[in-house]
Amino acid sequence: MSEYLDAVREQLGAGGVSPQALVLLFRAAEEAEQRRDVAELEQVLELARRIAGEAGEGLEAEAGRLVALCEERLQRARAPIGSAAASGGDALCPGCGRPLPASAVRCRACGTLLV
Repeated sequence: MSEYLDAVREQLGAGGVSPQALVLLFRAAEEAEQRRDVAELEQVLELARRIAGEAGEGLEAEAGRLVALCEERLQRARAPIGSAAASGGDALCPGCGRPLPASAVRCRACGTLLV
């Protein structure tokens, strides 16, 4: 179980949600996708949806984007390992999931270093 998820659950239990909770969930989703841990990604998505439902005006848009990102990561993690980009096409950025040329060193969209 991710310590990120525990920290977010603690915040939700205390009745509040901070921008830090969204960052923690983003990191948890990123790490779970790298491990292809579908169960943890499902937990992250559930927490992200909960935050989106409880978030105030300041976090509502960001929480919605996090839900969409978690859904994409979960879909990629559920895909067979040899499918899509891994089968000879462009690779996907581990940070944001956008397609990358094979020669990429850094993702132009999110800045993730790929080497």
